[in-house]
This record gives sequence, C-alpha cells and structure tokens, in this order.
Amino acid sequence: MVHDSYDPDRFVTEGDFAVESESPSPRMHVVMIPEAEAHQSQTVEMSSMPTVDRIAFLTAVRDAVDEVLAWQKKTLIERLEGATENGSFPTPMGPISYTASTRKMKVDEEKFLGYMREHHPDMVEEKITYAIDPEARATVLAAFVDIGDGVFASSVDGTVADFLFLGEPTNPSIAYPATKQQKVTKRQARETLKQFLPELAAPVVGAAKGITS
Repeated sequence: MVHDSYDPDRFVTEGDFAVESESPSPRMHVVMIPEAEAHQSQTVEMSSMPTVDRIAFLTAVRDAVDEVLAWQKKTLIERLEGATENGSFPTPMGPISYTASTRKMKVDEEKFLGYMREHHPDMVEEKITYAIDPEARATVLAAFVDIGDGVFASSVDGTVADFLFLGEPTNPSIAYPATKQQKVTKRQARETLKQFLPELAAPVVGAAKGITS
C-alpha cells in the first residue's frame, strides 16, 4: 500500500496503525570543535587534494551521513513500533519502504530427528559420520606451510598435502584507521554536515519534484 500524502514529521503505515511525531524536527545547531575553529572560513578544492586526502575526507563525510541516516531510520522504526504490515511512504525523491518485523520458523534439528524417527521412520536414513576435533584440526593445519606455487607441506615431516590449496585472492582494500587526526576529522565532518544539510537538501529535493515514475 502506498500512502498519498507526505509529511516528514508524520508517518503512517499500512492498516489502522498510525504514529505521529509529538513535535516538528528541531533545527540543526552547529558547534565548531576547537581543533577546527581556525579553519572554518577556508575552502578547499577537491581537485587539488591528493587522492589519499580525498579518501580520508570523503570517508569522514560518509560516516557522518551514515550516522545521521541511521538515527533517522531508528526514529522512524520506533514511531512504527507495533506495526505488523509493510508500508510505503511517498517523498518528493521517491518512496521509502518499511518492512515490518517478522519471525521465521527455526528447526531444532535434534528434536526434529526424534520426531521423524518416531512418526516417519521410513524417511530417516542412518549414516556413519566422522568429525575432527576442532583444536586438533587447528594444530595440524598450522604445521603446514606454503612451499611455492600453492603447494603445502608439513613442516614436521615434509608430507605434501593434497587437501590444501590456495583460495581465491582477496580484493585489495583501503581503510581509514582510527587515529587522533581521524577522530577530529570525523567530529568536524559531523558538525559541518549539520551546518550545511539544509542547503544540500533544498536542491536535492527540488530536483526530483515534478518527476513522475
């Protein structure tokens, strides 16, 4: 079901369940942190920044956006507490969907086997299984080393293992690890986002108005 009215501070889900916010969303308040006060009037051209600087900057901004987005989603879910049906909320930028909480059936395999043996014994197949002790597995595998070309041999007796091989290569990755500079950057990104979010919202929302799907 799609609701035909849009109000960012009023949310209605399918069926008769409805929750309204008690007050309009507060205006964002900006507090500049001390470490960045000296730079608040400066501007930086992205094209002039080294690639690694852009990665750090964009990561900080992305995390700030993710933090705000997570809070907004949490707020909406809390307002819809008790809703049992899925819903759709129209916005000028396209609908936002809500998927209600569900509880899927789980199986206690041991008890289910007991039930099957009692009620459907003809459907139960008996098999002998072998298992390796986890600690023993880890100890034995740790003794094998790569001797080249993906061939592994025991460092104890030199036995070549036909059961070991190299898996698919992992994708290279770039990270922005936690440091004092990173924490300051991320804090400032959050405050800057609060300051400029209203300015960013106007053209973004306006661009989608008048478009019909």
